[in-house]
Amino acid sequence: MLSDPQAVTSHALEHFAALRNRHPELPPAWGLGVCIPTAVDFRDGTLIAPATARTGGASDTLMWTGFPLRQQLTQQLNLPVWLDDEVNVMALAAAKRIGAPQDLLYVRLSLGLGMGIVSHGKVHRGAAAASGEIAHIQMAGSGGRACRCGRRGCLETTLSGGAMEDAAVTPQALKRSPYLRRLDESSGIRCEHVFHGAAEGDPVCVRLLTEAADRLSVVLAVLTTTYNPGEVVLGGGVTQAGEFFSRAVGQALRRRVLPATSERLRVRMGKEDDALNGACRMVTDWLLSPHVMHVWLPHGSPAGVQELVTHRRQDA
Repeated sequence: MLSDPQAVTSHALEHFAALRNRHPELPPAWGLGVCIPTAVDFRDGTLIAPATARTGGASDTLMWTGFPLRQQLTQQLNLPVWLDDEVNVMALAAAKRIGAPQDLLYVRLSLGLGMGIVSHGKVHRGAAAASGEIAHIQMAGSGGRACRCGRRGCLETTLSGGAMEDAAVTPQALKRSPYLRRLDESSGIRCEHVFHGAAEGDPVCVRLLTEAADRLSVVLAVLTTTYNPGEVVLGGGVTQAGEFFSRAVGQALRRRVLPATSERLRVRMGKEDDALNGACRMVTDWLLSPHVMHVWLPHGSPAGVQELVTHRRQDA
């Protein structure tokens, strides 16, 4: 169950204050970059949850929809704040890497599933800020499982860390894997355990990640053939699986596309700190953009500049 958005915001503000107090010698912060694992309307930084009353989504998801997270942070911190979907800032981090192609796809596989798109070196968000929502594509062969968005048969119900957790606690999996059985008897199994187990060669975890790679390659075959990116980056919690997962996805993907699509396509693992790096790059890119810089430059710093703090739009 998701935590109450107001409680999460208060907790984050407490941590930010503690960080400031711990390092009083540092200069004041100029801005804050925030990412959250759900769709964000980048125009004003409001949240767009995949579940709606119309689709019958869970109430804990619904309470985040439209929550003014950015507005609350700017008011409390008196700082300009930029907020985006976590996978978009991860894609931005990958796009800023030295030697990165101008067009790439970033797939985040953690407890949930998401995708960020970079086109001509910039994050592509689409007309409704909903580009990359591959988690909620309805798939044949999903068994009609209920999804957190309120519908049934979405890709995320069979391809996500949550789906792997469910598969890892079946009697068959626990019987074949002493590693998972020990975890289940002690603290319980989380998707990170499955990722780590695959890196260590546990046969059940390897099978679960191999099946996930095959399912993901079906969707990526369509996307890479259509979009023809130079790189597919795999990040999130699955980075704990190491290069095993990128090799499995790459092999499965190349079986499904023409050589013309795959010959210049690289599939690689992302970094564990892509979200942090991407959030920092998001802030610096906007603060140093000409139309924002001219607002704060006369003040010497963007901190506390009311035009930036109270401005409803974050994309202008």
